[in-house]
Amino acid sequence: GVAERFALLSKAEKPIHLSEITITAPDNSPRGQMVQAIIMRNLYRAWFSVEKMNGITWWNVVDDCGAPGEPSISGLFTRDMRPKAVYFAMDDLVNREWKTRLSAKAQGGQVAFRGFRGRYRLTWKDADGKKQMKLVEVK
Repeated sequence: GVAERFALLSKAEKPIHLSEITITAPDNSPRGQMVQAIIMRNLYRAWFSVEKMNGITWWNVVDDCGAPGEPSISGLFTRDMRPKAVYFAMDDLVNREWKTRLSAKAQGGQVAFRGFRGRYRLTWKDADGKKQMKLVEVK
């Protein structure tokens, strides 16, 4: 299936970028918008779990603004720029679920944590009380 294909692609040790993702709502009713949000959340969580996934590009950001023949209710926003349920679901994934926020006290000069791959900005106060900062890449 799809998971096996992504695992195979990841073996190439190259970043994977999904482009032109369009997830259409069955209709623009509140229920239809919720269906779109649930499908997006499930797919994005599956894609985010792929080892070499580097990016996912949502294609039609606003309803009814795609190319001729494309679905008209596949945006994150309605035609009049009102955010849809899918916008709030994506915002929750990106800005809450997939963020690592931690306050910790160093033990023996080290801090251990469980987080996502990526770049972290560590800040701390040294023995003199001076604020320090370092960027760390977790692979």
